[in-house]
Amino acid sequence: MKAAGSRRRQWWAVIAMLLAAALATATLSAMTDTSSAAAPEVSGAGQDPAGKVTICHRTNSIANPYSQTTVNVSAVDGSGNGDHYRQHTGPVWNPTMVQGDTWGDIIPPISGVHDGLNWNRPGKLIWRLGCQKPVIPTPTPSPTDTGTPTPTPTGSTPSPTDTVTPTPSPSPSPTDTGTPSPTQTGTPTPSPSPTVSPTPGRPAVPCVILARAAKKLPPRKRITLLKEASCAGEVTIKAQCRVNGQKTSKDCTALVRNGQVRGSISCSTASASIRVRVVATRSGFTAQRYSRTWRVNRSAGVVCEGSGKG
Repeated sequence: MKAAGSRRRQWWAVIAMLLAAALATATLSAMTDTSSAAAPEVSGAGQDPAGKVTICHRTNSIANPYSQTTVNVSAVDGSGNGDHYRQHTGPVWNPTMVQGDTWGDIIPPISGVHDGLNWNRPGKLIWRLGCQKPVIPTPTPSPTDTGTPTPTPTGSTPSPTDTVTPTPSPSPSPTDTGTPSPTQTGTPTPSPSPTVSPTPGRPAVPCVILARAAKKLPPRKRITLLKEASCAGEVTIKAQCRVNGQKTSKDCTALVRNGQVRGSISCSTASASIRVRVVATRSGFTAQRYSRTWRVNRSAGVVCEGSGKG
C-alpha cells in the first residue's frame, strides 16, 4: 500500500509538470472557444466600461479551487482593507496542492494601476475556463502482483493394499493357504502446471485534457468541444456523430484538427449526439483513454432546421 501511494504521488507530480509544459506551449487559438469572446492579452483584460472586473476568487476547496466573480475596480486596485490584489496573494492553484494549502486570486491587469495577480499562462487558462480547473484524468492503478502459483500435481500416490490373511477353517486336515503378499501399485509422476509470469505494473500515459464543461449543445451552432489533448506519447482523437443511433454527417458534424474537436448539431427533435474519444499510447506505459458525449439541447420551441454557419 505504501509503494502504491508513493507511485501515485510520483505520477501526480509528472502530470503537474506536463500541465505546466502544455500551458507553456499552447497557443491562444487552441484554447479559445469561438462561441465566446477571446480574452485580450493587454491591460484591462477583464474590465468593462462600467468599471467592473471579472476575477477568479480563491476558495479553500481542492475540488473547486476558484469561484468566478465580478467586482468593482476599487476592490482589486491594491488599496483599502480587504482588497483582493493586496490580501489574496499566493501562487496559482496546481494539481500537486493538498487540502490546507493556500493559493492566490487570479486578477487581470488594471490599466494604469498594476499588471495583474497570477496573470501568467496557468492563471490565464483557468480564467478563460470560467475559473474552473482543467480536467486531468486519473491514472489507471497498477495491477497487483499475485506471485507464481504453486503447481498442482495431476495424480496422487495410492496407499498399498494389504490382503487380510484368512483364518483357516477347522477340518481334519487343515489346509494352510499362506499369507499372500500385498499388492502395491506404482506412484505416478505428477505433471507440473505451467508457471504464470506476472506482468509488471506500468503507469498510465500522463495526459492533460481540456474539454468543454457543458453536456448539452445548442442546435445550429458550431462550437469547440475539445480544446486540447496533450499527452506524453502518441495521441489518437476520434469524433463520431449519431442521430437516432445511426452514424450521420447530415444533421450532425464533427471536425478533428490539431488536437481540437469542433461540432454542430442542426436538429433538436432528433436524438442527436457527438462522442469524442481520445487514446494515448507510449512504449512502457498503459494506454490512457478518455471519452465524452455531448447531446443536443432540446429546449422548448426549437424545431428541426437547416445547419447554420460555424
